[in-house]
Amino acid sequence: MMSPIREPKTLAAATRLLEDYAELDGQIAAIEANRQQCIAEVNARCDTAANDLIDRRARVAEKIAIWWGKEGDALLPDGRKTMELGGCIIGARLGKPSLAVACSDDIMVERLDGKAWAEGLLRVKVTLDKRAILKALEGPHRVHLGEAGFSINAPAAEFVLERAQQAGTRGGAGK
Repeated sequence: MMSPIREPKTLAAATRLLEDYAELDGQIAAIEANRQQCIAEVNARCDTAANDLIDRRARVAEKIAIWWGKEGDALLPDGRKTMELGGCIIGARLGKPSLAVACSDDIMVERLDGKAWAEGLLRVKVTLDKRAILKALEGPHRVHLGEAGFSINAPAAEFVLERAQQAGTRGGAGK
């Protein structure tokens, strides 16, 4: 069980607690760096172990695809596009249809824009440009924007506590 942590009453006590915080944060950063190193090492070992298998699987699939192209139709049950054979599902699937566009989207938009029969085929998305509105709230349109319901939220002060980074050291893990 961890010992209780008491609120500091003096500058010296707060300094000791902050030093403890910095030490804990450094230890957490070291653990996180070790985690990332271990993950990278495991990934490298697994990639190396799988390389030959992945290559062989691709070569087997290539040969089976050629054979299936010649023999598949005769083996498929009536009305089926796939079947189970040798622990695998083999056959053909149709992909999802996609739209072919003869030229750039901009040209196609021009061709459809304003046509009654093309209503609903073009998207128009109007959104607030919040940066521009914030800037405009400081200018001559602030009254109109205020009447429309816009105002500036004053940012709240946020408590900051993080380990100070010393020159020549690596940054720690996220807090």
